[in-house]
Amino acid sequence: MENKLIQERLRHHQTVVDMQKLNETLKQTEKNLDDEMEAHRKSLDKNEAYKSKLIESDKKKIDYKKTIKKLSQQILELHNKLNDQQNKKEENQEEADKNNETKEDLMTEGVQDAKFTDRDLATSRKRIYLISQLT
Repeated sequence: MENKLIQERLRHHQTVVDMQKLNETLKQTEKNLDDEMEAHRKSLDKNEAYKSKLIESDKKKIDYKKTIKKLSQQILELHNKLNDQQNKKEENQEEADKNNETKEDLMTEGVQDAKFTDRDLATSRKRIYLISQLT
């Protein structure tokens, strides 16, 4: 009977030791799981941050595209306006050149007319003088 009692105590002691080992293993496993869960939470937080940055980048990209489209339209409008102004300037220059030519032609004609008039006046004066001498 003593033998059974000793064996029972040894089994009990072994069971307690086994339980302690299992308890330590359980605690270590829980700690490892907690560490893994924390690492996963951090990864999820990083993923959320990256998603937020991606969404923000997409919004900026859309805004940039809108701005580029507006600026391109403004550049096109300014380019067309510049072309119109250059065409008007060329037209005005051509008109001014025509006006200058017309003025020069009129001045030349006027000078020629004035020369004829001077000749005519001289001739008329001579005639008047000769007629006055005769009478």
